[in-house]
Amino acid sequence: MTKFNPYATSNAVLKGLGPTNGVRRIGDLVAMPLRAELPNRCVKCNREAHEPTPTRRLYWYPAWCYLFILVPLLLILVILATYKDAYIRPGLCRDHKRNRIEAITTAWVGVFVAITVPFMFADTGYLWPAVWFSIALLLGVIVCALRRGRLVYATRLDRREVWLAGCGEDFLDSLPGN
Repeated sequence: MTKFNPYATSNAVLKGLGPTNGVRRIGDLVAMPLRAELPNRCVKCNREAHEPTPTRRLYWYPAWCYLFILVPLLLILVILATYKDAYIRPGLCRDHKRNRIEAITTAWVGVFVAITVPFMFADTGYLWPAVWFSIALLLGVIVCALRRGRLVYATRLDRREVWLAGCGEDFLDSLPGN
């Protein structure tokens, strides 16, 4: 049985690594300058990215904004005043791209079913159970879509760099840093 050696070299695939342009690993996060490009590899498994890789816009705002959750209009105004955004191009391999498309498609089908079920039972005595089923289905679809369809997300963003979470361990191992 082999034991974990924190000083051992990485087993990650380094194909196409090239210069990292300031992209580095900090724990379970990826820190990168705002103008830098991520390496052209899958951010989940570190295999070669399947082209095309679309540009994504990430938003971030401070956690203290949620103090205004009980006053929704004020919350929206505070978020609009404090949010920051960044543009990144996270690569995905064919398998992870297909999984993401399946998750998004499943979510939209679930939303359609959740909306139509109450109309199907409108003239029966089962309207309210159908409404409750639709609400539960809609909440389940939202949770599943967020868990399966999410790529990477910003945990911090300032004037110089963005910190990303949601990357796979193999991708993180291929980056310089700790």
